[in-house]
Amino acid sequence: MKKSLCLIIFLIIAQQSWAQNLDSLYNAYVKMKTESRITAPTVASGKSVKQKSGFGLAAQIRMNYNKFSASQKTVLSQLSTRPTTDTSFVTPLGHLRIHYDLKGANKPNYSINQFAAAADSAYEYEIGYLNFPPPPSDGTDGGDSLYDIYIQSISGEYGYTELGDMFINSASDSVYNAYSVVNNDFTGFYTTGINAAKVTVAHEFHHGVQVGNYGFRNGDLFFYEMTSTSMEHFVFGYIKDYIAYTSDYFDYPYHTFSWHTGYDLAIFNIYLSQKFGNGILKKTWEYIPKNKAIKAIDLALEDYNSTFLNALATFNAWTFFTGYRSIAGMYFEDARYYPVLRNFTSTSYTSSGKTLSLQTEPVSCNPLLFINSAGSTTDSICILLTNGDYKDGADSPSTLTASNYYMASSYQTGYKKINLNYYSKLESQYSSRLKDIAFVNNQISADTTISIIEISSPYPQPFNYSKHTSIVIPAPDGVSSEASLNIYTVSMKLVYSGSLQVRTTDRRFVRWPALDNSNSKLANGVYFYLIKRDDNILKGKIVIQND
Repeated sequence: MKKSLCLIIFLIIAQQSWAQNLDSLYNAYVKMKTESRITAPTVASGKSVKQKSGFGLAAQIRMNYNKFSASQKTVLSQLSTRPTTDTSFVTPLGHLRIHYDLKGANKPNYSINQFAAAADSAYEYEIGYLNFPPPPSDGTDGGDSLYDIYIQSISGEYGYTELGDMFINSASDSVYNAYSVVNNDFTGFYTTGINAAKVTVAHEFHHGVQVGNYGFRNGDLFFYEMTSTSMEHFVFGYIKDYIAYTSDYFDYPYHTFSWHTGYDLAIFNIYLSQKFGNGILKKTWEYIPKNKAIKAIDLALEDYNSTFLNALATFNAWTFFTGYRSIAGMYFEDARYYPVLRNFTSTSYTSSGKTLSLQTEPVSCNPLLFINSAGSTTDSICILLTNGDYKDGADSPSTLTASNYYMASSYQTGYKKINLNYYSKLESQYSSRLKDIAFVNNQISADTTISIIEISSPYPQPFNYSKHTSIVIPAPDGVSSEASLNIYTVSMKLVYSGSLQVRTTDRRFVRWPALDNSNSKLANGVYFYLIKRDDNILKGKIVIQND
């Protein structure tokens, strides 16, 4: 009887809690749909950061629609219908339909022609270059079968994507057609005017790609936002809006990925693209219908002959070289604009050694700092302890891994050398899921066994003449000091052919100034490259895109 009573009480509490969650979802959705913009998104620390996109909110409403009360359903049904506008047109390249008002509260406060061109650019890059499948047809909703983008006055968010009807396809049990809404006035936002509209359309359009081909899983919302936010950088690299959200990662690197909003994790996709090539982005999504996001990333990394632990540890090492520690031409292209890692577990170090006992979350970076002030100068020994437990990261993100980290000034059994003055040992029952990288006075330890600066795809992508001076292209293995480079248009017209010096100090690459054989700038578009060194060849794509 006592057990039954306890169960009944538990169920009542659980139902009350779920009802409160539904009410919170309902109220937030009503506010987003009915209020004009009151305050612009701000950048704050932790979970208090304003939402950049209303996609997750709209998707959760759609997924839980049948659980709302009858009166709530009536309101939600009315609010989830497509906006009504007085004008619409097809973008210049014929990819999308833009809906907007010529006057009134929803009139765009930026150039509609520039916005349409930006929408085409997002489509060309995400579909034409990255090879994602386009969003599915919505029939005649919006006037034709093209993906629809509406410009509206909305509350706070840059934009949102609304799920339409669920249907079945071979990739997923449930995928959705969709349409996107972009704010009409970004005054007071971190990024304003047409630049804010550009990154928003790149962001929201990819949400349409995601739910239209791979389905929606609420537990992986961070991954949806991580991908869409990274698209802002890939499509419009000269607009730095995504950087405003990075502080949440650099402040809280010790939290598992799914704890984060995803806006702050766009840098992980940027890292993956630069180290493994753009193809890994689509490959990861191809695993999403049948796997949780963290597992999908692991499977994609396996396809690229890497492991989740090594890739995450390398990413964590990249995040060390940001802000004042950034190194020009290495790691993240925008590293100098990023914050530095904070919230180190810090302790004083003595000649007798030091031990830290730790509990780390799966899929996390745990910065440790040992400060040695005993000598004539003060040494700071930073350890980035990576927990690469992707299994718990996907299925049990609250699981903690216990470990001890030992520091000593002389070699002892089981210790590894950091430099002439310091040795360390990582001890854990689950040591196979952990990896440590040491930095002494901001210099990476010589014992590091992973390559943290190798590149495997050109960057920056896309290239913009007003923002960049050259394109870095990976070079093949070989002994020659030069490599031959050919650049072709999509119709295979040769526009450049020449030999360039291979730089091999820390990476194998060539620098190409993005000029044809007449030293003229190239037109916007996708180009193919073929680079040969000795008997080894690499091929790939380059995107040139200007304002």
